[in-house]
Amino acid sequence: MIAPMRSPHRSRFVNSLVCSLVLALGAACGAPPPPAGNGSTDGTTPANANSAGPSTPEQTGGDPAGASRKDLTVLAVGDVNLGRMLGKRILSGQKDLPFRNVRNEVSGADIAFANLESQISDQKGQTEGSSNYVFTGPPQGADELANAGFDVVATANNHAWDFGERALLETIANLKRVNIQYAGTGETLDAAYAPAIVERNGWRVGFLAVTGVFNSPFETSPARDHVAWADPVLVALKIKELRHQGVDIVLVSYHGGVEYSPDPDEPARSFTRACIDAGADAVIGHHPHIVQGVEWYNGKPIFYSLGNFVFKQFDPWTNLGLGIRLTFRDGKPMQVEYLPVAVDFQPKFLSPEKGAALIERVTQLSGGSLLTAPPSN
Repeated sequence: MIAPMRSPHRSRFVNSLVCSLVLALGAACGAPPPPAGNGSTDGTTPANANSAGPSTPEQTGGDPAGASRKDLTVLAVGDVNLGRMLGKRILSGQKDLPFRNVRNEVSGADIAFANLESQISDQKGQTEGSSNYVFTGPPQGADELANAGFDVVATANNHAWDFGERALLETIANLKRVNIQYAGTGETLDAAYAPAIVERNGWRVGFLAVTGVFNSPFETSPARDHVAWADPVLVALKIKELRHQGVDIVLVSYHGGVEYSPDPDEPARSFTRACIDAGADAVIGHHPHIVQGVEWYNGKPIFYSLGNFVFKQFDPWTNLGLGIRLTFRDGKPMQVEYLPVAVDFQPKFLSPEKGAALIERVTQLSGGSLLTAPPSN
């Protein structure tokens, strides 16, 4: 059962919200602002480092007066489930199994992102619970993600608590072990709402991840202390914090909507538009397990659902997913490429000819046109 969307965390963040608002106005709040992030030798900032920057018209267009940076490409794909039968195959020693056919595309992006739909934990060979709707990938799943070239994953979703707190913390530990950043869960609630920040080619990209659905009543679940909920007020403040501290691009991962529905529901539309209004450059959606349409809202794209990527299902349209490649250039609008995906234990990107049916469907769901750049008007 999916619990209805609510805002269980807002009252717990009243003081930090006030501090954030005051800091955004340049005043003090009893303590200095957090540092801009902890650097590392590979050019990234560790996952869940609170870091942000001022919102200006040039945030995604570079500094017209300065030297142009190298273009930045961000590849985003849909749901990745490393549990169930696939988890058993990984445990049997079948390394390089899930991402063998997509490594070139994933590793070829400057930053690669996915929604990690399963926990990654050691359950003594178990990869699913008594219900088919409870599952976990084995620890080696983190190595598979890293070897494929993924840089950051969203961990806020309705399966973040499938095997409980220990598995959630093990998921985080396994991702840290292979140097994959994450957003959406944490040892504390503050950590769950903290962004992952990746630096590439002179760009700083902040990822936030939240869920608006859960598999039990979220308000009474102990998961509420470890999983970021899709509260538009809290997320708006996090976006503004990122802008205040100098992050160039803000991407929000939203887990919500109705499974197998071709259209986003009203809570999904309302929340994702609020993210754009707050300053996000794009919202990347998932949970329906099928691809939904794309909306350009106030000149920024909302990808309501990218569908599946590594997730074996048998309902209509779950076997076709969508990848998106976002290209950012100094002084120019964001460009979007739509990459059809054949979903399976081993997904692969499809040629334009083989992916034509999916692109036609997404175009129809997007109001009859699938834009690759902000509309001119």
